[in-house]
Amino acid sequence: MLYQLTLSTVNIQARVVETRASEIVAEHVFPLTRRASGQASRLGSLGIAPLSILGGGVGFSCPITLGTTFDLIVDTGSSDTWVASTTFACRDPRTGEPADQSACAFGPLYDRQDFQEIPDQNFQISYGDGSSVSGVMGYAQVTLGGIQVNSEIAAVNQARLWRGDHQSSGLFGLSYSGLTSAFNGTDLMQDSGRTRINYDPIFATMYKAGKLKDNVFSLAIERGHVNQQAGVLALGGLPHVHTTKPYVTTPIVKTNYTLERVMDKNVDPTYQFYSIQPDAYIYGLGNSTSNSTLTTEPAQTLAIVDSGTTLNYLPAQIARAVAAAFDPPGIFLFRESVVLCDAVAPKFGIKIQDQVFYLNPKDMIFKDESTGRCYMSIVATHRGLNILGDAFMKNVIAVFDVGKGEMRFAEHIYK
Repeated sequence: MLYQLTLSTVNIQARVVETRASEIVAEHVFPLTRRASGQASRLGSLGIAPLSILGGGVGFSCPITLGTTFDLIVDTGSSDTWVASTTFACRDPRTGEPADQSACAFGPLYDRQDFQEIPDQNFQISYGDGSSVSGVMGYAQVTLGGIQVNSEIAAVNQARLWRGDHQSSGLFGLSYSGLTSAFNGTDLMQDSGRTRINYDPIFATMYKAGKLKDNVFSLAIERGHVNQQAGVLALGGLPHVHTTKPYVTTPIVKTNYTLERVMDKNVDPTYQFYSIQPDAYIYGLGNSTSNSTLTTEPAQTLAIVDSGTTLNYLPAQIARAVAAAFDPPGIFLFRESVVLCDAVAPKFGIKIQDQVFYLNPKDMIFKDESTGRCYMSIVATHRGLNILGDAFMKNVIAVFDVGKGEMRFAEHIYK
């Protein structure tokens, strides 16, 4: 989701809170699995789903049943849930030319047996890496960790430049209805902000149907091995993951962006992304533990908390400075930095409401398994948008309190 965001005028006040008794453990928690994917982006209790790691550490998926169970990428940076259909057309990820379905590398495909298509609507969305998918909207019985609802989803019939992992079959969007991508009509060329239709994503549908006690979901993702459990998704509260520190609370900031991601000052800001305003970015040489040797760079721009983005996207001056603090120093190339796979990473943290969340050195280096080359996990943003992706989220328990319009973070410590 590489789009520019600017800070709306809000009253942001620091608040550190202890875990409320009602939030100690959610009823609905799902383990995640790590999967293999080129997109840049199971614990068994009712409503508790496993997270699985997408290969190369570039994403996380969870199982969702639509008659058949599919692994879908968990994405807090978008709102639509979609699955690739059995008849979908693929455009080659390298050339964009028509290709065999296998070139898009989806997992099992959706036969749409129980799918109730909505007449005269279409679906299309483009992602920050240049990929896009399109199809039709409809209703389906969706089961997630034992919770079943009749929800709107999209069945994809065309994928362009999609780089799949041969296991995940689509995407599970967890953001607001303000980012949904359904449109009136069947001609994709006529889609615009004027023809766009808001609808309730799966999480909102579950809450409104009374399936959840609270309008909250949480992510506790972890680094780990491909196709193994790597954290949990909890619906309705906190995951059963312990932390030794209190949660810090920060508002979700409303924005007013159009479909083309251009700010429209004539439109009142609304909830779109999970946008927060960090205090600062903090870094220092050689993973130093002395605060006197650390540099504090005030955060000037909003950042979105996005599980669908692998790395952190931050201002170029920060990316350059952090790359230079590696031992040996990284080589900054346009927007990304090449580092030695065994380099010593500097200390790097994100300050949110007066609490600093430091990244584990393991999360400062990202290895491209296809080439064996290593990169710093901070990329220079090219359109002004800051993104706190999986490299950050592996170090926190992130609570998305939709009902209160706030996010809570606590330190997540594990091996």
